[in-house]
Order: sequence, then structure tokens, then C-alpha cells
Amino acid sequence: PCTINNTGGGVTFDKTSPTITDISANETGFFKQDKVITLQVTFSETVNVSGQPFIELNTGGKANYFDGAGGDTLTFKYTIGVDENTISLDCSGDLNLSGGGSIFDAAGNVTSLLLPANSLSGNTNIIIDTIAPQIITGSTLSSSNNLSGSLAKVDDTLTLSFTTDEPILDPTVTF
Repeated sequence: PCTINNTGGGVTFDKTSPTITDISANETGFFKQDKVITLQVTFSETVNVSGQPFIELNTGGKANYFDGAGGDTLTFKYTIGVDENTISLDCSGDLNLSGGGSIFDAAGNVTSLLLPANSLSGNTNIIIDTIAPQIITGSTLSSSNNLSGSLAKVDDTLTLSFTTDEPILDPTVTF
């Protein structure tokens, strides 16, 4: 493959394939089922896409190509599925192409599909937990009623106590 160099009137031969230089995410933190996480794969030069690239993840899920052809960063979207859990989201393989597609530069050089090792987990702190917290010690309900701790009347304060197997947000209790 070659490209015409208009500035000097010569011909430039581009034999260098684009390479993946980075993979990152648009946010970090704790995430639950059905959340969409956007991943960005950055290349050493502008790339185009044919086919439907995807990235296999260590949760068992995959991030599918969304956008970015004609630039140096491709965007992938990952929707967290049932039982897809990890303490550190990372790629479990290389960039994959379905249907015989490719990722290539303007001269037609096809990119290597190798993802940098630990690049996603090294650049982000994404924890995925699709398992609901469980109550591990029984709940107790008590009242500020001075006559009886187990009965309540209007304007009494009720206290509900329980322990869960993981941290939770303050619960809302409705009677």
C-alpha cells in the first residue's frame, strides 16, 4: 500500500500497520446489571472499520463496536448482564472481528488485534456486582414507645436493625 504525498510531489509507502496504544473507560466505580459502560480503544493512527469488532471481557460479557471509524479512537459499548461479576473489569482476550471484517489505516494496512495486557484494569477501577446483598443476621424492629419496645404509636421512632453480607445504601422502609 502507498499514499501520494501532495506536498513534495513524491510517493510515500506506508507499510506500518496501526497498533492499539490504549484501552480505557468513560467512568470508574461500582456497577450493577443493565448498566452500559463505554470503552475507548486508541490506535497509533486513524483507522477505518469493516465488520463488527468486539472485545471479550473477564466477566464473560463482551463490548461491541459502536463508533469511531475515521479517527484514532474506536468506541465500544458493554451492557452488564446477569451474573457478570468482577472486582476489576479487564479484557479476557484480544480485539475480535466477526464476519471477516478488519480494522485498517488509510493505506489499507490491517491493524494487529493484540490488546495491551492489563490495560483496561490498569487504567480504570471498574467493579461489577450483579448479586443482590443478602441479610445475614435476622432483622429486629423496635419502638421508642416507653410502655413497650415491641409496640408503636403515632410519633414513635421505629428502629429496624439487620446485617448484610456487603455494604448497602441506607434503606427506605415503608409501613
